[in-house]
Amino acid sequence: MGRLTDDMIRLRGDIDNSRSSRLNQQKELQISVKTQLSELASTRFNNGKRDATARANFVNDLSKSTSNLLSNFGSDRVSMGKRTAAERANFIDDLSKSTSNLLSNFGSDRVSMGKRTAAERANFIDDLSKSTSNLLSNFGSDRVSMGKRTAAERANFIDDLSKSTSNLLSNFGSDRVSMGKRTAAERANFIDDLSKSTSNLLSNFGSDRVSMGKRTAAERADFVSNMSNSVSAFINAAAKDRADAHAVFFGTVSKKKNIAQVLEPSITATVIEETVAHELRNVEQIQESTEVLQVPQSEQASSDNESKKTKGSTAKKSKH
Repeated sequence: MGRLTDDMIRLRGDIDNSRSSRLNQQKELQISVKTQLSELASTRFNNGKRDATARANFVNDLSKSTSNLLSNFGSDRVSMGKRTAAERANFIDDLSKSTSNLLSNFGSDRVSMGKRTAAERANFIDDLSKSTSNLLSNFGSDRVSMGKRTAAERANFIDDLSKSTSNLLSNFGSDRVSMGKRTAAERANFIDDLSKSTSNLLSNFGSDRVSMGKRTAAERADFVSNMSNSVSAFINAAAKDRADAHAVFFGTVSKKKNIAQVLEPSITATVIEETVAHELRNVEQIQESTEVLQVPQSEQASSDNESKKTKGSTAKKSKH
């Protein structure tokens, strides 16, 4: 309780001190505001007097300068009016004189120009009529001579055109016949070369296929043999491991024969025989197919006869 009481007493003292300090600050603030307001009022009054005096002086100076400006403007306007009036009078006098002179000169120039242009027009019409008559006469003579010359040129052109056309047709016929013969011979040679190359290709293909069949048959037989050996070895190893395990488990050695040793010869021989027979059948089929694909001599002779017939027909067509 003693500590709480002390704290409350101290808090009360702090509250009283803060209140007294706030009251003192308010009083000082009121005093300073009153002082500032009085200073502002005196300053505003002094500034008003000074501004009024300045405005009065400015208005007095403005009225004096305006009156002087108006008086100067009036005197300048009067003098400028007198001067411009004299200048306008002189300008009008000069304008009337120059206009009268211009009109008189224009009339005399117009009359002289009319006489000169009339003479020029008469000369122009006379020259135009003479040149037109000469032009028409020259045009008629030139037209007659040009007609004779163009008629001869057209006749020569038609003659040359007919000759060149006949020569072109004759050359075209001879070139067409020679080209037909040459192309017929080229086609016959091409067919002969194609038949020879095809027969050679088929024969080479058959021999290569037979040799490849034999080689692959031997390779497959070796593969089957190696495979049967590896399988028999695997079976023997498995049977031996099984027998050893049986002996270890029962403590006695089994008197039965090795199953793999009994089955291995029969299995291996059967597999090898079947594989070899299958490969031989494949080789026979390959030989039969190559014999069918080879071109017989009779068929080649008939193809040669047909090519000769086509050559004769193309030669006849080219002659026609």
